[in-house]
Amino acid sequence: MFELKIIDSEKDENSLQNRTSLFRKIVESAADIVDDVDIKLNDEGLSMQFMDAMNVAMMDVFLTKTMFDEYRCDRSLTLGLKIKEFSKILKGIKLDTGTTFYLHCDDSPDTLNMVFEGEAYVSNYDMKLQNIGSECYDIPQIDFTAEAEMKCSDFLYMRKAVGNFSEYIQMNACKTCINFSQKGEIIDSNMKFKAPETGKFDMKLSVCEDVLVEIPMKYINCITKTAGFCQGVKICLGNNAPVFFEFLIGEYGHIRYYIAPKISDE
Repeated sequence: MFELKIIDSEKDENSLQNRTSLFRKIVESAADIVDDVDIKLNDEGLSMQFMDAMNVAMMDVFLTKTMFDEYRCDRSLTLGLKIKEFSKILKGIKLDTGTTFYLHCDDSPDTLNMVFEGEAYVSNYDMKLQNIGSECYDIPQIDFTAEAEMKCSDFLYMRKAVGNFSEYIQMNACKTCINFSQKGEIIDSNMKFKAPETGKFDMKLSVCEDVLVEIPMKYINCITKTAGFCQGVKICLGNNAPVFFEFLIGEYGHIRYYIAPKISDE
């Protein structure tokens, strides 16, 4: 038997503000990348790992059982979900303080049961499971030449300030700053985060070698869905390496993205 439960309280000093909303945003982000997802369950927690059809973006999620108020998994299971349909359910639910989110299935499931219970309502859904058989990816050790860590509020402000004037966003890191920019047909935009010794942003920056990469802006819009519910974000850049983003959720696991950079025409 598998079951998990989240009861979102108004204040929880030692946890994320709204864990159900974070779970919903993880699913929304996944639905922007792929159509089908295998959620793998064991007694430690749940995980998802998948790559988009173009082999540009990979998402790697692990949520430990400590994120949930109740968690039980008697045997390892794989739940194949039409993730866009799953996201439709989560988007349609009103999440108030005190809402209880409950997932449940048996040990040989063909459906996943979802329950949302608030003070004035109970919503119940049964979702048919799919046989997806997604790949497992062995992620090699990557030698990055630049690493930045900042508050998610600053990262979200960057996305807003840089805008959507181009299909791509450039990221350029040197010892004194990390720079985000776009070159559009009408507008060029640029935002620079200064290193701690030169700026006022609460940011860590370590650069061994200057690096410039360019990735599709649509993936920035996708990955920032979870940012408002996380503590911070780590960004790693390297030559001939994917751009790595990790949204920090402390003891509750990890949310990671690997985005392949645009190949230079030169």
